[in-house]
Amino acid sequence: AGDKIVFEFRAGSHSAVESTFKDPCIPKAGGFNSGVITVADGTPVDSKGLPTKEYIVQDTNPVWFFDQAGGLCTKGAVFSINPELTHDGQNAGQFRANAEASDPTTASVAPTSASASSTASGASTQTTAAAATSPTPSANSATMTGFSMGATLAAFGAWLFV
Repeated sequence: AGDKIVFEFRAGSHSAVESTFKDPCIPKAGGFNSGVITVADGTPVDSKGLPTKEYIVQDTNPVWFFDQAGGLCTKGAVFSINPELTHDGQNAGQFRANAEASDPTTASVAPTSASASSTASGASTQTTAAAATSPTPSANSATMTGFSMGATLAAFGAWLFV
């Protein structure tokens, strides 16, 4: 009964790491962490067998994520699942602002590593996902599947939610 989000990693080094609203660029203790996944530059976006990680949503509470690879978090490479949609709550825009205001020297940057396709469960129910950035999309992406009605999807960082 949980919505499944499938992250599909494409060219470059990227990750999906759970954090908190207050500390968007620091991994949440015990939270979901895909690890840094590296796919060779120039790999076609429609290649078969690209590495994937799965996340199962537990409930409708907000869940916060960032891309730990290469210091991208402090550049706004963050996204959320089930953020509040109001301007005075824990919304995606404020989460991005928190990330961009993070001290790059304390933000978590992990070493890159190659990884094969795998599955990991982290967290299930109606899901809304929102990306908090608006840079130009590239060949790197995460694919989110299994959403209930009303899912809000947008491009962020080097990922494209489909």
